Amino acid sequence: MKIRLLHLYDDLLNLYGEYANLSAMERALSEQGLEVETDRKSLGDEVNFSEYDWITLGAGTEKALKRALADLLPRKEGLSTALAEGRFLLATGNSLSLFGEKITDGEGRVEPALGLFSYETKVSGSERRLSDEVCQSDLLEEPCVGFMNTAQSLYGVKTPLFRVRHGLGNSTDDGGEGFFEGSFFGTQLTGPVLIKNPHFASFFVKKLTEKAGIPYREPTPGYERAAYEATLKALCERFEK
Repeated sequence: MKIRLLHLYDDLLNLYGEYANLSAMERALSEQGLEVETDRKSLGDEVNFSEYDWITLGAGTEKALKRALADLLPRKEGLSTALAEGRFLLATGNSLSLFGEKITDGEGRVEPALGLFSYETKVSGSERRLSDEVCQSDLLEEPCVGFMNTAQSLYGVKTPLFRVRHGLGNSTDDGGEGFFEGSFFGTQLTGPVLIKNPHFASFFVKKLTEKAGIPYREPTPGYERAAYEATLKALCERFEK
């Protein structure tokens, strides 16, 4: 069976090398014996989101994010339909802000976002939130690690993807990080997140092999796994001193 992947705005929202999230999925799915087909779509390109099994987009500059939002707004219905059909979408970095109700910029201007989910984003005009992160999710047996470098904070997140063990959350005094609902997954963690956390990539691969009706085979641990374990150990030791 063929699995179709889409990197959305690969030339616009790829600030922290998020192309590697797609590469991780391509490699992991191929190792399961699945045929993988990858597309890359950007501003103005014709796209039917329902043709894809897994979609991803990453972080960008404020200007790039606004261009992406303007391009996505007319596509809202198609994107909503794809998510209702169970098409997986992973949004990383500040692209998570696109899918909430609204975005308030550093000067207090409010711009409607896609409104697919009920949270909102506020962007600071003067401060950035930077931290290494260790986060836990009920969806994963092991913690995830990453780095946060953002001027935005999320409010009104009812179903965070992670619980923060060490580091920063969606906003001040918020113990959650990211957001998930149905087949949508969003995190402000960069890294890229699927490279730094191979078990998170495996989570999606298991879902897609199940969809394809083939048994999932545990991958042989490689350098990604060794790097994850070393990073997790070092961060926990530093935070828990």
